[in-house]
Amino acid sequence: MKIQFLIRLCFAGVAFVSSSTYAENSDDLRQVERYIRCFDDQQHKSECVEKLADEKTPFALVQRGYELLYKQGSKAQQTANRKQAIDDFIWAAEQGYPPAYQALSIVTEGNHEHMLSWSDSAIRNGMGGNAKYLLRSLGTGSNLDTSVHLTLYSWVACHPASFQDTNVFYRMWEFGKKNSISDFQTLLARYRASNDQWMHMKKENFLQSCAKGTHYFRYDLPREQVIEGMQRVREKFRHTLERIKWSYDRFPDLRLLTRTEYFDLLPEIEDDTTIEWTSK
Repeated sequence: MKIQFLIRLCFAGVAFVSSSTYAENSDDLRQVERYIRCFDDQQHKSECVEKLADEKTPFALVQRGYELLYKQGSKAQQTANRKQAIDDFIWAAEQGYPPAYQALSIVTEGNHEHMLSWSDSAIRNGMGGNAKYLLRSLGTGSNLDTSVHLTLYSWVACHPASFQDTNVFYRMWEFGKKNSISDFQTLLARYRASNDQWMHMKKENFLQSCAKGTHYFRYDLPREQVIEGMQRVREKFRHTLERIKWSYDRFPDLRLLTRTEYFDLLPEIEDDTTIEWTSK
């Protein structure tokens, strides 16, 4: 089965970038505008999103997948909808589209191992929501490797360049309705401006808390090992930032989920003076 093949790739840490027919247009946000307008008519939103998927982009297919996944109907119809949703998510994942990894972590949540694997792919590609969700249920690392793993998740959850959840498009629609904004470009500019202070606070929180904290390292680890672990976290996160930049260039909708001014926000881990110690 195709999803089993992709799961094996996921466990192997392979990036899903295929030579499919999808061709990105770096300046094209028309699909995002059309999707936001779909919220204007909740009664026919599913039909609106279905039409959007005719152009077969990762953004459109992931949105259709979610619509199908939660659509009411007979048991047979729901089974068919779920199959189509998974096909949509898989196709988008094959293009290297990070929100598709997040979607696949949701549809595989009945299998804990597979869910964790897809979540890990989403997080390493910059999906902050997945990181926040997993960190709620995970404790301190049992060894240096797992501590590095969890601390990387916390960096992705905290960092202002990480991709926000795709429900930001609904929040944009709400913002436009509340402020009577009909022009799409005006909506984007004003919504972005409304979040400037929050993004600045997120940056400061990352620098002062997440990037210095050792909360996921065992208290009895020697400081030298914790410093080594934090340096490993930094290197892994550097790769995540590279993936975020790649996705930003390839998928126009993701430009609305991050901020380029934070793409190079990567503090040095030099010695124990830069770390807030929670170990003894």
